[in-house]
Amino acid sequence: MNKEIKEWLETHKIWLAVGGVVAVIALGCFFFFRPQPTEKEISFSTTSSTNTSEEKKTEKVTKMYVDVKGAVKKAGMYEITEEMRVQDVLDQAGGFAENADKNRVNLSQKLEDQMVIYVPLIDEKVEETLQTQNVTAKESEGEKKININTADVSELQKITGIGAKKAETILEDRKANGSFASVEDLARVKGIGAKTVEKIKDQICVK
Repeated sequence: MNKEIKEWLETHKIWLAVGGVVAVIALGCFFFFRPQPTEKEISFSTTSSTNTSEEKKTEKVTKMYVDVKGAVKKAGMYEITEEMRVQDVLDQAGGFAENADKNRVNLSQKLEDQMVIYVPLIDEKVEETLQTQNVTAKESEGEKKININTADVSELQKITGIGAKKAETILEDRKANGSFASVEDLARVKGIGAKTVEKIKDQICVK
């Protein structure tokens, strides 16, 4: 048996040698000519990671500011966050000045970017109904409702059924008890009941 194998190997040794050489050449060609990863593919992971980091960094850089004016200790522009309210930025501005009319400012109002917060003086007549406003907001169409938290005597008398005496009573109540939380809250004023509020609710608002 061994003799037969030796004779077979002896007879076919040339072909075996040729086959071995061909196999080596084939392997060499495979490794030499196989597609290599491009520079773009190699850097894809790194680039994606870098872009993600830059996007997160850009998001963090976005800032919001409001402009505080009027009767405060330190008027100026202040940086804010989405969670902040008027009270928070007034604290940054050092609080109200001694002659500030605190009852005409809604301390609970949430802040927005580019908002102007104006604190009026006591007895100061302010042309605009709101002391806090967004400068980018569009004016509402049609006739403006009267804000019972900021309106003076003359403005309140524009409301149907509200004369000088009732207007004064509203101001006295507002000064003693603070701003109205809702339109219906106006019924707490002496001489103005729920029925009166129901009749004039389309003419008034609270902000």
